[in-house]
Amino acid sequence: MRWLLFGWAVALAAPAWARIDPVPEDRLGAPLRDPVRAFTDWSEVAEADCPIIPSFALCTDPAWIASACAALDRRRAQPLCPRLVEADQAQAFADAPRLPLLSADTARDVDGRLRRFGPGQVDREGAGLASGLVGPHARPVQGGTSTAQVEARRHDGWTRNCSVQSCEEYVREAFYDYVVFEERAAAAGDDWRAVFELIYEADGLANRTLRRFRGARIADLTPARRQYRNRFVAFQPWQANLAALWVDVVRAGVLPDVPADFFDVHGGECRFDPVRNAVQCQANVAGEVAAQAQALNRLLEPFDPELAAGIQPAAPDFFPPNGADPWGWHRQMSDALAVVPDERLLWLDDAQRSFMELRAERAATVEALRFWVGNILANLQNPGGDDFSDLIAEQRPAALAVARRLRALDRKIQQALAEAAEWGCLGGDALTPCDWSPRWLAEDLRGRFVQARAEAETLCQQRTANNFSWLHAPEGDRNWLQAEHDRAPFCVVGGEPVPGCTLRRSYVGDTPAVEQYFSTVQAWLESLEFPQDPETGRVIIGGTASDRLDVGSGLFGVDFLFSGGWRLETVTGGPARADDPCANLFRSEAAVSV
Repeated sequence: MRWLLFGWAVALAAPAWARIDPVPEDRLGAPLRDPVRAFTDWSEVAEADCPIIPSFALCTDPAWIASACAALDRRRAQPLCPRLVEADQAQAFADAPRLPLLSADTARDVDGRLRRFGPGQVDREGAGLASGLVGPHARPVQGGTSTAQVEARRHDGWTRNCSVQSCEEYVREAFYDYVVFEERAAAAGDDWRAVFELIYEADGLANRTLRRFRGARIADLTPARRQYRNRFVAFQPWQANLAALWVDVVRAGVLPDVPADFFDVHGGECRFDPVRNAVQCQANVAGEVAAQAQALNRLLEPFDPELAAGIQPAAPDFFPPNGADPWGWHRQMSDALAVVPDERLLWLDDAQRSFMELRAERAATVEALRFWVGNILANLQNPGGDDFSDLIAEQRPAALAVARRLRALDRKIQQALAEAAEWGCLGGDALTPCDWSPRWLAEDLRGRFVQARAEAETLCQQRTANNFSWLHAPEGDRNWLQAEHDRAPFCVVGGEPVPGCTLRRSYVGDTPAVEQYFSTVQAWLESLEFPQDPETGRVIIGGTASDRLDVGSGLFGVDFLFSGGWRLETVTGGPARADDPCANLFRSEAAVSV
């Protein structure tokens, strides 16, 4: 007889409360049907039961989006749903707990391994991080003149004050020269010539070391290089020999009027010319063979050899050229093309961008044709009965449709090249109006330091929770987290309290002072002796123990199994009640079995 004794499990966690919004009313005053009615299957909902106005819950429900209810009122759902989602994200950001995290100066060394994070770490901006939101000061400045002017007036107050008072102000001053330029460029809107001239002003970006608000160096910007000045001359389809692909198209039996063995039987008489993108047959070929060649050529768009000859002399290079001053090169190009109106330069730049989209679509179409033809040939070489015959019969029309799409794209591309020749853009090595536009440099320099600004904002939020009042603490003050630790009995580890820190100075001032505070907090966190979860990096406070004992023989015995443990995890959020500061700071988990 064997006895097994089982234990129990205990889990403590703060309750979660759901927010219930009142049912809105439309402008006629009649109440709406419940927009969050819990239908289990939207495909079975009658039209009469569909919500009149979609709610946030519906706008984020894939089942509803694909349902007939959503299709009934696309006109209302399409503009409303994005606004609802944006409003929910904004509200989630506003409702996120603002936890005054740490205010520490010097760390007291203790035995144990250094850790990167410590108790009290909070996720940046709460729900904003989960929803993909980044603070506006960490994103490129957007908007037209009015938006930029409003922002400029708000920032004037920051420039006049004597201290950094928020994470937004910290990020702006940490990248001050660039952000100020970005704000001025945003005020210019889509006037690319104005933005180009701003770059070359004394307080622009050209040939200038960018600095912080108090003068520390940020970085030196360098314009990027591109392989071709002119995107039209970069396209040379006759250099990409598709002869093998078109032979495979025929062998796969894709064309109803061309036998699969056409090239195998008549390869000596007819061949695929990659320069002309056409099947060329000998002069004496006539009759059925000539008709089959013509059927294949109807699937191909022939290339104009004269047009091809006009592009070939242009060799790839990098622009601005290697070894040249990129700032000077852009200015030289601007001066050289000054006789061409900016409207024409920008219009030709747009034409090149559209041409690049055609090129990308053509490349994808060629790969799609290879995919379909490859599948057909593989199935033909490995027949598997009637099922494979049916599959091949379905694949051939798909391959034919892709081949026809390729011809349509080649026709559009040749039309674009012919127009580019009329504009004088296929002049070989000569300077053409398609070789530059003021938008090149303006777009290239837009959005720099985005990653660095986002990281700076994240660090600031983690170290301050955007509550800069803790940086004003007088000398000798304890940091907030340490005070809470001392009040919580389970925050004492191994009989010793968590090592504490006291402030030795006020960290109010410029960005270097704020960053000294960040470093102080980091040093304090690294001095803590707690282990971390290897996957999440969060601190783990706790321990486990287990044992097992078998007593008896094969006929009778008792097994003792014991396992127990305790664990404290940091979670986001501030105190739930004034008299219980640790209620939401930690969650305990315990499990015991004997």
